[in-house]
Amino acid sequence: MATDRSPDYNPYVPSQPWTPSTFTDPMTTAATNAAADPWGGGLRTQGSGIGSTDIKPIGGGVPGTDNQEPSEWGFNIGTLGLALKGLGTIGGLWQAYEQSKNQRAALEMQRKATNINLANQIMAYNTKLEDRTANRVLAGGWSQDKGDTWVADHRLKDAKV
Repeated sequence: MATDRSPDYNPYVPSQPWTPSTFTDPMTTAATNAAADPWGGGLRTQGSGIGSTDIKPIGGGVPGTDNQEPSEWGFNIGTLGLALKGLGTIGGLWQAYEQSKNQRAALEMQRKATNINLANQIMAYNTKLEDRTANRVLAGGWSQDKGDTWVADHRLKDAKV
């Protein structure tokens, strides 16, 4: 009988000594299952118990392996998934193209609004400059030619963004 200090003592089953032959480590079983299926699998059915090597994925097999079970028409879920991903990619590209067109239209509208605003500001500045110059001609003793030259030199030209 194993004592509580011996290496064969199992505290969970005191009447039975621990030996590798009576213990199945769940992590070792999971690692064995993962090594047997490099695709990762999913839900699994077990053959004759925890330590069984007869492991098959539920719902057919892994694409590209010998345990794949095609349907009656020769079409499998992997092909359908690939086709749906392709349609999703095409839809995403179309959406990006339409969004790009909408952004160009929005940019053009913003550019027109900016040009209109700039033109209004330039017109307001030039009008104010002409009014100030006309007052200087009347009150300051400037000649009309000097006023016209002053306005021509300081006038803002039309600009576009």
